[in-house]
Amino acid sequence: MTQSMALYGWVYNLTDYYQMFDLTEADLKKRLFDFPGGISSFNAELFQQGINVVSGDVSYDMTLPAITQKANTMYEANKTFLSLNHELFLKESEALLQQVFNQWLLSKQLFLADYEK
Repeated sequence: MTQSMALYGWVYNLTDYYQMFDLTEADLKKRLFDFPGGISSFNAELFQQGINVVSGDVSYDMTLPAITQKANTMYEANKTFLSLNHELFLKESEALLQQVFNQWLLSKQLFLADYEK
């Protein structure tokens, strides 16, 4: 493992939340509070489906340019770390690693578009 680098947060999406929290359709009918929300498209994806979620995070008081920079820095740091250390996480292929990066980019973009609103 590279000594000077470590994962700098994670970019989550709705699929991740289903897996992490074993969410069901019944859960989505409840009042949901996502804390800490972080850089996550969970709220934006559910909002597109007409489901309202309240998300909170200490970084949500940042301006759009500041949180965009944070999201970009986090993405680049994680991409570099995983690229250099992919054998620790993914034993499948480079294509799978690229899928992770693409999903992060999409989730980051959805989050930032929603954050601006």
